[in-house]
Amino acid sequence: MTAVRGGRPRSVRRVCRIVGIVACGLVESGSPAVAQVGATGVASDRLSLAMGGAWVSGQVVGVSSATLTSNQVPLGGPFPLFDVRTELVGSGLAEAALGARLTRSLVLEGRFGYARPRVRTTVSNDVEVASPTSFDDDRLSQYLVEGSLVWFLRGNGVAAQRVAPFVRAGAGYLRELHDGGAVVESGTLVHVGGGLQHQLVRWADRALRGLALRGEARASLRHGAFALQDQNRFYGTVGGALVLLF
Repeated sequence: MTAVRGGRPRSVRRVCRIVGIVACGLVESGSPAVAQVGATGVASDRLSLAMGGAWVSGQVVGVSSATLTSNQVPLGGPFPLFDVRTELVGSGLAEAALGARLTRSLVLEGRFGYARPRVRTTVSNDVEVASPTSFDDDRLSQYLVEGSLVWFLRGNGVAAQRVAPFVRAGAGYLRELHDGGAVVESGTLVHVGGGLQHQLVRWADRALRGLALRGEARASLRHGAFALQDQNRFYGTVGGALVLLF
């Protein structure tokens, strides 16, 4: 017969004690592992290096019309000959960004980008040609240097910390070379955007603390650089990067 004290069998109390000891041991040994796997690199990593690519949407850089003064009587008016539209065709963008953590959720990031968009001129509404005609000119060498503040919107729990949404805003400098580098144009830009950063792996005892994947979209407003008219122009960027966390 099993001995009973306080209304509970001794064997049951022994099993509960063993379970309690094992549970405490698992919590103590598992806590560092949860912290190691669950962090996004925003709260514990001081530096980050992102390397990747993006697609930049096309940008209209000039629209004009060619006209003649008609000889109608009594007053001559403009007679349209054709319209000309010049644009930068959508292209790929190679970029790298270095980030420094300022607070638990705020990162200061500097970005460098390089692209080779093609210049396309389209002639339409020509009185002598029925269909529009397009001509592809030389490519531009486009260099971008940007700075931005990145704010990570952190959640609770391991799953929420593995995937961290973020928003960003910043400004930069744009330099474009064309005609074989003989002509240099410069301008400025501002941008806002957002995306997701997903942690892939995490190490606790290495200089490289982890790896993450980042996907984002940005909307930019540019002024100056290669343009046939002095106007601000919007364009979009969608891209991804591999992020090294230090």
